[in-house]
Amino acid sequence: MSEHQKNAEGSKSQQERLVMPVFRREERYTVLKVSDVCDALDPDEKTALIELEEKVALYREQAEKQPLVCAVVESDWPEYEPTWKAIEERVKTEARCPQCNSWEGLKFPRGLEPYCEDCGWPDEDFGEA
Repeated sequence: MSEHQKNAEGSKSQQERLVMPVFRREERYTVLKVSDVCDALDPDEKTALIELEEKVALYREQAEKQPLVCAVVESDWPEYEPTWKAIEERVKTEARCPQCNSWEGLKFPRGLEPYCEDCGWPDEDFGEA
């Protein structure tokens, strides 16, 4: 590496050092198709499933989370891979804090260096990113 490249590398702004996340598909939800539930479960099992759904919904409410509303795209639909690609592109373009990996707390004030409300980055107490 040339001296010029070393100097350029050492003087990267905080914004240039932000972590760009690597995209990995994750199983984050359990989905049951209504017709499968109707066909596979007996009445007592359906009642138990409804009670579990209600318990999770109550937890979300008490935790001050929004009700979970999702769009499901089955893997044999033509929209499946394009949907994953759209999610991947969005995730790859979201900058994340190099200290705590937050994107919600990361702020970009006009004319100032970026900072993170969640962990205090780039405060010297938190070390170099």
